[in-house]
Amino acid sequence: MKKLFLFLALFFSFSSLVYAQWTTNGAITSTTNSVGIGTTSPNTQFVVAGQAGGVASFGADQSIGSQVYLNIAGRVQFGYDGLTQNGAFQGTSGKGLNFNVNNNTFGAGTAMTIMPNSNVGIGIVTPDEKLVVNGNIKTVLESTYYPVKNVVTIKQLGLSGVTGAMNWTLRGVYQYPNGVLGNADGGDLDIIKSLDGNTILGTKTDGTTLGKVGIGTTTPQTNLHVVGTGTDKDGDNSRPLVGGGLTIQGNTGQRSTTSGAQLEFAIPTNANNAGMWGQARIIAVNGTANNGEVRGKMILGTRRNFDKLGTGTQYYYGDDLVIDQAGNIGIGTTTPKEALSVNGNIRSKQVTVESANWPDYVFKKDYQLPSLQEVKAYIDQNQHLPEIPSDQQITKEGLNLGEMNKLLMKKVEELTLYLIEKDRQVKELQKTVKKQDQRLLVLENKASI
Repeated sequence: MKKLFLFLALFFSFSSLVYAQWTTNGAITSTTNSVGIGTTSPNTQFVVAGQAGGVASFGADQSIGSQVYLNIAGRVQFGYDGLTQNGAFQGTSGKGLNFNVNNNTFGAGTAMTIMPNSNVGIGIVTPDEKLVVNGNIKTVLESTYYPVKNVVTIKQLGLSGVTGAMNWTLRGVYQYPNGVLGNADGGDLDIIKSLDGNTILGTKTDGTTLGKVGIGTTTPQTNLHVVGTGTDKDGDNSRPLVGGGLTIQGNTGQRSTTSGAQLEFAIPTNANNAGMWGQARIIAVNGTANNGEVRGKMILGTRRNFDKLGTGTQYYYGDDLVIDQAGNIGIGTTTPKEALSVNGNIRSKQVTVESANWPDYVFKKDYQLPSLQEVKAYIDQNQHLPEIPSDQQITKEGLNLGEMNKLLMKKVEELTLYLIEKDRQVKELQKTVKKQDQRLLVLENKASI
């Protein structure tokens, strides 16, 4: 046994001299040479080599509470965390971790970074959120049927020449009727796209429309189908926006009588859907120049070539139908003065005008019918019938059809009474003339005897 111990001591002493210089200082044994395990030519300070599939193992107590780590430069540790019963890889001393793909220079080619505050960066070394990715992101929705197409990606589309910002899209597989296998690449659905300052919903990657967009519904029936909770028709001071549906907001800086929020209807000029021109619109403006008042005014108009502003013909929108701040409706006028004001001709098969105090009172016995002498005197002085508006008044204020019909009917009824009286007078005169004729005949007969 003594010979065996002596042999081992000589062996280790000889090995130390041949392969490495080991120094023992108390409980610590160290060397300044490179150390190889499984290799006689370590190319760094410590190399563990073995056959393919081999495992380098560091043994220790794996009971709960025990921790075994391999420490690198006091900055990185990896090993076993007995507290959580998990493997562990962590930075120390408040430092983060970089995962590099460039094995020549640390810090260059960093693929992933974990910051001390647990923020994770992929392609970026200073993530300021819990997950920051510098580049496109792809999620494979299924890995069996057709994983190349059944994906969702957040994808860069190049810098915008308009804003200088990066164009991007949230792109996903589109449910084609014949399935994704029969469709070429590039036929996916851009669910939302930010492109040159515009936000675009529901288009194919080449810009054509795909499917229907539903807000508040999973079964949209049209290109844009908005479903809300509905609301009452009144609104009140407690609700600046009533809600429950679709709101179109125009940021005009302040309430304006000339600019506002609009809904425009457009039709393309060309067969390839290019040359888009608005054809009609509904625009809401403020009905008063007082910025402190909420008095809405709605204007509906079509676009056509005419001289709207007196500066020559252009394709302007007409102010064809207006609902003003008082609820009055104007056709051909932006300043309706009545419930319905029309600046132009009207054609109708029937018009019903409701009226009260119809002038049948003219036929009552207590009605004081003016004498024809009084009527003549009024006409001589005013050049129009009593109670009938003058030419100047009609020109200035217009003609009230309901009131005028009542006045005309009153004059017709008065005229009827005048005629009845004249008929009575004529009949009395005829009786008198007949009596006179009879007397004259008697006198003529006596004179002839």
